[in-house]
Amino acid sequence: MSVAVIQFPGSNCENETCDALESNQIQYTLVPWNTDESLDRFDGFILPGGFSFQDRIRAGVIAAKLPILDKIKQQSEVYQKPILGICNGAQILVESGLFSDQNDIIDFNYIDHQMVGFICDWGFLTPFNSKDNLFLKSLSDNDVLPIQICHGEGRFILNYSPKSGMKYTSIDGKSTSDFPITPNGAEQGIAAISNTNGNALAIMPHPERSLDSKCYPLSIRAYAKKHNLNLIDFKSLFRAFEVQK
Repeated sequence: MSVAVIQFPGSNCENETCDALESNQIQYTLVPWNTDESLDRFDGFILPGGFSFQDRIRAGVIAAKLPILDKIKQQSEVYQKPILGICNGAQILVESGLFSDQNDIIDFNYIDHQMVGFICDWGFLTPFNSKDNLFLKSLSDNDVLPIQICHGEGRFILNYSPKSGMKYTSIDGKSTSDFPITPNGAEQGIAAISNTNGNALAIMPHPERSLDSKCYPLSIRAYAKKHNLNLIDFKSLFRAFEVQK
């Protein structure tokens, strides 16, 4: 398995993303946005977080219009290769039309009709219909996964119920779209969505920063220990690439 991590001008999470793959013994190549090479030799793709093209106009929209996105969409739609977009990478995938049959929009963080700006915090996610997405199928729908949140424009606006994905929850797995459990005002408390075919996932928080439970805040670890909670990490999300070999 060889995964292409696509680097755009303004990417700033490519190193953490590569580290996440390496920690799971998955081969990767850092591929520049303007490469002329064919992507056929890669078995999967990750679009990492950051601020591609300084988020001009709106997050992800410029990168989404590049020729490399047409190639990635072909790899997803024709060859059914796994595609993961994280934070700005999720915005790029949505803007590219990869999820166009679902009419997704990612907007600024709004809570109680007020824009709250950049959010940097820890939160919790739980999958839904996990068997319908290859990145989530090793998880159960009642698993709770701590995750780092780091975005100012990351609120899903949807006019449908996604086939599969992840929702914001409390530490004990209670899902609600209310603040602060859903920190950005996302509709239905959605933090990640699957495409219809189940081979692509767009996730707004940062799983590549959330692989080691030793990095969880002490308050999270103490609460989990006191209440005998089994918090799950995101290793299986990246191991999904290896499963496809």
